[in-house]
Amino acid sequence: LKLKNCDPVHEVSIVPRGLAGGYTMYLPKEDKTYVTRSKLEDSIAAALGGRVAEKLRLGDISTGAHSDLQHASEIAHRMV
Repeated sequence: LKLKNCDPVHEVSIVPRGLAGGYTMYLPKEDKTYVTRSKLEDSIAAALGGRVAEKLRLGDISTGAHSDLQHASEIAHRMV
């Protein structure tokens, strides 16, 4: 998944840690005081990428995707 307005990926892990089955860490290119709408939209798309991949590949969504949806909802809430 390549999104034009996301920060570059710094680290990806599929090793389960706590309640997370894996994670993706982004490294901002620069400090930002304000975030554009397009960046927030791409952040939502990135947050939901794992959830969509599970649905497409496995035909169902696991409980691990719950935090992805929660994170995307938090971003959407910040947008309004």
